[in-house]
Amino acid sequence: MSILYSLNSRLKQLLPKSFYQKVRGYYFSFLKKRQKKFSREEFKALLQERLGVKEGVDVFIHSSINQINLDFPYYEIVAIIQEVVGEKGTLLFPVWKNIKNFEEYAKNQVFDVKRTTGDMGILPELVRRRKDAHRSLHPVNSIVAIGYNAEWYINTHHQDIYPAGYKSPFYKLIEKKGMIIGLGVSSRYLSFSHCIEDIMGTEFPLQTRSSEALTFKVKKTDGELIEVKSLVPHKNIVDRDVPKFLKKHIPKEIAEDLKIGGTAFFTVQAKELAERMIELGKKGITIYNF
Repeated sequence: MSILYSLNSRLKQLLPKSFYQKVRGYYFSFLKKRQKKFSREEFKALLQERLGVKEGVDVFIHSSINQINLDFPYYEIVAIIQEVVGEKGTLLFPVWKNIKNFEEYAKNQVFDVKRTTGDMGILPELVRRRKDAHRSLHPVNSIVAIGYNAEWYINTHHQDIYPAGYKSPFYKLIEKKGMIIGLGVSSRYLSFSHCIEDIMGTEFPLQTRSSEALTFKVKKTDGELIEVKSLVPHKNIVDRDVPKFLKKHIPKEIAEDLKIGGTAFFTVQAKELAERMIELGKKGITIYNF
């Protein structure tokens, strides 16, 4: 993990929440003054020419708007990406909670698919609130999608005890030969890597999920309360380094971290990366021991 990430994690633990957020805000403001400011046209060109987003493609998007310097309103980003992928494209965003104690959450909380907010940034939250958005009922790694295949991506997610397993949007992204991009973030945030762990199951060289599933209470959009069983993250997954793994083992045409105008981005081809990571995983090479 990077020195800055480790320092940030340490400060978050040590400082009072309000003071930490203030320091973090000053830091991002300082960075923005040193970054290139993207116009709407430049941002669209970046998506197409540097990140490889094409018409008709399905795109999973990780983002941190605080770390991108824009000369247009940030909420226009979603519309710009929709312009690029067109009517037949689909956009997916992570919209899950950062749950510290899954056992306590499963026992005492209800995951309300309509009202429970996510902790993945402002873009996923904007999309989650849209009338045309479809959000998966999975309490551990809920996904929100808009566009052509949106409902198909999320409709079976809660049926899989593996949060990123065969019935999840992550695996369906492989089937559709979709892609993942990072806006203002590096591949350290590439949650898709856990899909390889889940579909390999016990064949993966490290235990990354709990041994037993927990039962979560989930409230559907129509108000019906259901139970959803899911495995949860194992403590083994804490120590990992996705950017170094990709740089060492994955060709740039499959996955690449980029620094453009001082801002971090990344681009990944889902199917090709999955195939390569499964091949490496069978040899014992993973993001945990790259």
